[in-house]
Amino acid sequence: MTLDIPPWAYDDAALAYVTLEQSRRMVERLLARPQRVGHHELLAAARAALGRTGYLASDGLDSALRLALSELARDFGPADVPPASDDLERAFLLARHAQRPVAALDEASPMQVRAALVEAVRALRVVLGRDRASDLGTRAAMAGVMEPSWQRRHLPPLPWNLPPRADDAAPCGGAVVRRQA
Repeated sequence: MTLDIPPWAYDDAALAYVTLEQSRRMVERLLARPQRVGHHELLAAARAALGRTGYLASDGLDSALRLALSELARDFGPADVPPASDDLERAFLLARHAQRPVAALDEASPMQVRAALVEAVRALRVVLGRDRASDLGTRAAMAGVMEPSWQRRHLPPLPWNLPPRADDAAPCGGAVVRRQA
């Protein structure tokens, strides 16, 4: 299997949308679990802000592409995002990863898109804890995973970008695809 970058990953709106959708879906999973007092409301606010950001960022995308990206996020997401070690960290880093393609958007209302994303990142940062969030962001930046080239290759929720599984295999259509190291 080749690890080609899909052509749509070079489109900032498409990359932002699929990254935001993965983060939103991860937050939905977190909401289904018991949370500490006050965290449920923050996670619900983050989910709403991620959804709003994704909607605004993807406004110019072809509807068929948007649907395909949503299905990728649903069926294969979330992509593995080092150095995340749990679902909350993964949701936070995916939201942080969306900041670069969102900032590059040339939309009619870029401030609305950015403001919604800032709202989501802040809510996730509070749930995560300021120090833990800061450390996570620093480690990700130092590892080079916040770079656009890394994002285009690793953020699309494709079979080779999934977190490791015990059997080292990932379903893809009806077939099994082995992950490359």
